[in-house]
Parts: sequence; structure tokens; C-alpha cells
Amino acid sequence: MNLGCVAACWLEPNENRWRVSVLDCTKFADGRVSFTGSPEIAKGYNEQREASGQELPGVEFKPIRSVPCDLTYKIMKRPPDGPVFKSRIMEEKWDIYSYDERLFFCRSWTGELIYRAAVKCEPPILKVLMVESSEDLPEKLTVRQVDFLVKSHLMLATALHPLPLELGRDEKKQALHSFGRYGRRGRYGTLEETIGTAYYYESPLAGG
Repeated sequence: MNLGCVAACWLEPNENRWRVSVLDCTKFADGRVSFTGSPEIAKGYNEQREASGQELPGVEFKPIRSVPCDLTYKIMKRPPDGPVFKSRIMEEKWDIYSYDERLFFCRSWTGELIYRAAVKCEPPILKVLMVESSEDLPEKLTVRQVDFLVKSHLMLATALHPLPLELGRDEKKQALHSFGRYGRRGRYGTLEETIGTAYYYESPLAGG
């Protein structure tokens, strides 16, 4: 284990609670600052902080991918209609809304709808049954990304996010990709399967 790493570094299976090879992006993510020189983008981000998302059920959405799935989570209560996660700082990259048994995942800077998920909620169980995506990504990666967003943003848990296989074990490239995708909530990534992996409500310490 590289105890002296100041950016992202790999943790071997015996060095983390998930018992798989994990890229620890914590210090990298916490040290990054997002900013834009575009007044239009800054204005758009600020406007999105007030958005309720109530128009989303009626928005014409033409997904590139529609992927059946069966993701299951334990929850205390049904998510209310409206915003269920709102970015508070520009280093948080997503806003999530709940309407009509669907979750809507939007980029926080632009409000662009990226994922729409059909859900069934009967507390203490929340199920995601279908994921629709505007991105042309492999089906498995699409589901893994939504799975992570549910765990990390809706449930506010520490969870593993999927890393793109094509970037391999390049710490810097993977960390930059993770931050661009998930901001400061993209703390721990893996090249291995993330569906069904544990999520924690406290920071997992190496070797814990």
C-alpha cells in the first residue's frame, strides 16, 4: 500500500473493505476545484439550484439505451416527489428528481437529463427495473453508473463506482475521469463488478 500517495492510488483487496482492487480517489477528489470561465454556464448552474424538475415527466426523452435490470436497495421511506438530491457546490455533478415512479438523473451544471429509471418502491425495498440512457455506452456500464448514483447520491452512502476498462490502471486518467463524472462523490472506483457490492454510511478505512 502506498501510504505516501497524495493523489489517487490503488488499494489491493486486503487493504480495503470491499476486498477487490480499488482506486482511492479521495484525496484527489477533495483537492479538485471546479470552475468555469463562462458566465452562461455559471448562470445555468445557479438557475438549476432552484429547479424542481417538475417538468421532467413530460419532457420528450429519446434514449439511446433502454436496459432492463433488477437493482434492489433497502430504504427507510419512499422518496418524495421532487428533488431527492441537489448539487450544493460545482464539485457535485448530479441532480436527481423523483416523479411518477421514476428517477431522473440530470447533470448539475446544465440540467441535461442523462438517465431515466423506472422504479418500484415498497419500503423497506426500492427496486430499479429499467434504465434509459441518452449516452451511447455499453449496457452493463449504464446500469453500473445508475447503481452508483442511487447509492452515493440518493442514499448518501460510500460506494464503489465503475472505472472505464480502456483506461486500465492509469491512476491519473482514471481519477480525472471519475471526478469529471461524479465530482467529489467519486471517491472509490474499481475495474471489477460493482453491482451488488456493499455500501457504507461511514467512510471505509483501509484494512477496516
